[in-house]
Amino acid sequence: MRKLLTALIMISLTTIMIAKEIDLTKSKGAEQERIVSLHPEPAQNDVTKDIMTKVVFDVALDAKHIKKNDITLEKLSDKKRKIIGTIAYLADEKAVTFKPNTPLEVGYYEIKIKSIKPIKEEKKEKIKEIKYRFYVPDVEIINGYILPPEPDETINNSTLLGIDSNNNGVRDDVERLIIIEEAKNPNFPKTHTAISLQYGQAWQKMIENPTVESRKFLEDASACKWYFSDKNTKNFNNYSQSRKWRIENDGADYNLEDKIFNTKERIERRFQFNEACSGHIFDLRKAELNACQTDIDKLGE
Repeated sequence: MRKLLTALIMISLTTIMIAKEIDLTKSKGAEQERIVSLHPEPAQNDVTKDIMTKVVFDVALDAKHIKKNDITLEKLSDKKRKIIGTIAYLADEKAVTFKPNTPLEVGYYEIKIKSIKPIKEEKKEKIKEIKYRFYVPDVEIINGYILPPEPDETINNSTLLGIDSNNNGVRDDVERLIIIEEAKNPNFPKTHTAISLQYGQAWQKMIENPTVESRKFLEDASACKWYFSDKNTKNFNNYSQSRKWRIENDGADYNLEDKIFNTKERIERRFQFNEACSGHIFDLRKAELNACQTDIDKLGE
């Protein structure tokens, strides 16, 4: 019994020491000039469990020097257990990737990249060992968006505005629906998520204040959506091509407005808003990036 108690105490002390000693910002060689980008970023604390690490360089690499053990990933609280994964070199991107075979657990991780060398023509460019840390939290993350917890339906629908635990202006149940459904879209999921979240916030503002002034937020969301469409169809030869592209890339198919207006009080606010806007003439909002709350040009799609 005494041995068991001693062992439990030692384990607890070890856990406490690890938690105290972990410095997420500790890194080595992560700011070399030859590095274009690191994914995840050093000290990033919202990394998804299905992450694929990726390092992009500004010089072509010698593929024969990228070997099985040149990239290692370890959980700092369990260094004895090796994380198995697949290493690859993407020549067109000058990038090295490491994809774990199984999703990562919650915790602190450290990635090490060594023995990476440029091709002979670029041998004067030296690449030193890269080592840095990141954290995988116990949250749901889809396409970089952290999902709020699923709210209790009765409590969420007992008030007009419902639950918005992260205070981003979108009800939690609506936000979860948008992020989950738009992720299923094979075309531009991050962009459509951003635009739909802007619509969700605009409708929430309208529910809160069903007046003509609230129309601005819906106009901005629509202008952002049209900016995205116009940017991708500006080089098409005719209207039918543009229309076909818009239909095929209009986002996931789900009933967002049905989710937003899911109680009698919320539906009544929509009627009040429509009545407030009735009889007014509105200028068409210009389709431009400035209308977007999120810079969709930087989402990489």
